[in-house]
Amino acid sequence: MIKLLRWLAAVFVLASTAARAASLSPDVTGFWHNPNEPGWGAAIAQQDDVLFVSLLVYDEQRRPEWLVAGDVRDAGGGVFSGTLYRTSGSALGAAFDPALVQSRAVGTLSIQYAVNFGGQASLRLGYTVDGVAVTKGLVRLTWASNAARLPGAYFGGIVFNLAAVSQLNGCPAQPELLPPGGQFRINMSVPATIAIIQSEGIDTVTVIGGEYAQSGQFGVITGGVFRGPIVSPLRIADAQVTNIVASDDGFFGHVRIVIGSCLYEGAIGGIRR
Repeated sequence: MIKLLRWLAAVFVLASTAARAASLSPDVTGFWHNPNEPGWGAAIAQQDDVLFVSLLVYDEQRRPEWLVAGDVRDAGGGVFSGTLYRTSGSALGAAFDPALVQSRAVGTLSIQYAVNFGGQASLRLGYTVDGVAVTKGLVRLTWASNAARLPGAYFGGIVFNLAAVSQLNGCPAQPELLPPGGQFRINMSVPATIAIIQSEGIDTVTVIGGEYAQSGQFGVITGGVFRGPIVSPLRIADAQVTNIVASDDGFFGHVRIVIGSCLYEGAIGGIRR
């Protein structure tokens, strides 16, 4: 049973990598806004390579309305675009009348990542409504942290993307760090310090640890890799774990390790044990 669970944990990590290899990655599902412009925003849902975007904005008379783009697809160069519609229907509280549901194409909408690093992603949003062009910068709307869902014991590990390893300065193929199918645990200390701990012996450990921050549904840990005695392991590398998705069953994310001039990237994840 233990071997089966370890094998499943390795498959979980690999499957997580494949599932997130969509045209627009990481998944943009969530609410986005401009913190300097309260009162409006964009709700985005991604399924496979198609986005559904609702703009919560105001019309020319400053009345709230929804503008909807229901078929936003890859247009090349990291840009997703589609037709934008203005919709109308039955009044709030009135009997629903399907004959009143109408939509009219008013322009186009485009979305692309402006910054996509360190888990603190931003979007460049552009749209036109009846000839009026609008361009905005958006960040994820965040109102709660998933950090408390991470602590626990896991089967899992790291799968490094060997094609992304820098070999310019004689870097080793990959670091010996949290191999797939291993056991590890995650601890959290106040206020938001996360430690991913692999025990290597009676009194030695390897730790990926740092400060946790939340960006929409994704978490990010920024810190380092530490190895050595339990009481005082030495920092041997810089580390960042981004795009962390946590659930009751486990977690997965993207890991970035820098050892001197050597850069390693891959997927990290685990299932609870």
